[in-house]
Amino acid sequence: MSKDINNYKKPIGLLGSLMINHMNKHHYELTNWGLSKYDFSTDKTILDIGCGGGNTIYLLLNQSKATVYGIDYSVLCVKKSLKKNRDDVKAMRAHISYGNVLKMDFSDNVFDTVTAVETIYFWQPFDLALLEVLRVLHSGGRFIIIVELTKDNENIKKCEELEKRLNMNLYTENELVQSVCAAGFENVAVSRQGPWLTLEAVKP
Repeated sequence: MSKDINNYKKPIGLLGSLMINHMNKHHYELTNWGLSKYDFSTDKTILDIGCGGGNTIYLLLNQSKATVYGIDYSVLCVKKSLKKNRDDVKAMRAHISYGNVLKMDFSDNVFDTVTAVETIYFWQPFDLALLEVLRVLHSGGRFIIIVELTKDNENIKKCEELEKRLNMNLYTENELVQSVCAAGFENVAVSRQGPWLTLEAVKP
């Protein structure tokens, strides 16, 4: 497995640490744009899956009064995220731990909102991950996906090259909508800004 794959999918070591710092900066505008589309004021519990360097958790803590949980299956990402949000971790408003989207260590029906920013590319198999997200949301809870790139016709070659090089899966907008509906979500709404996309889906 190449260093590129290791450090995009599951950052490790010094190169992984540099990659996390880069992603925090590179994804800031995307994350801020995506989260700004939603109101988190009534949320009590939020889960960010694939929390990376902790930027999404930081923004969610500032946009809500919720207790925010974060998981990542990179130990290095967990450490970086804990450091980024250390004051809220100490105050018990943020809880960040190692975890895998395919088998999360949470009870059923516990979260108001689940977010996934620039991480669904690595959820394999995607359909099983979506079922797990559905499980941990309570009825009426929402799932928010934010991605920088979708597999549209005009960039199909670029996407296929990225998929091959980084062992990731990119999706068209229609594929994302179909997948979350097939998992059992409803009331799907998509917003776009150029190549950026955010999708909201609700658990019945």
